[in-house]
Amino acid sequence: MPKKYLNHTEEGKLSGDMRELYDRLLPSDESDRRRAEFVQKLERILNQQWTGNEIKVHVFGSSGNMLCTSDSDGEPLQGSEDLKSVQTDIVQLTFV
Repeated sequence: MPKKYLNHTEEGKLSGDMRELYDRLLPSDESDRRRAEFVQKLERILNQQWTGNEIKVHVFGSSGNMLCTSDSDGEPLQGSEDLKSVQTDIVQLTFV
């Protein structure tokens, strides 16, 4: 039968364990920097390939809502406001 309540010691240990997990999963500054550089590079490549469209890359999913980890994949979304019918391509990528 599961416990309904934790004693003070158990509660403290659980809080400490959760904080440790949070700290371990939190993306590093290096990971954030690599992710931003990748998005800029992808934008540059797409705009060089399809000139005159002002393509912008937007990251969504866990990376876009800041719930990612250093090992998370990324789901960039590209589109162009200048296209008559806005087309979007979803590409799943892994940031290493």
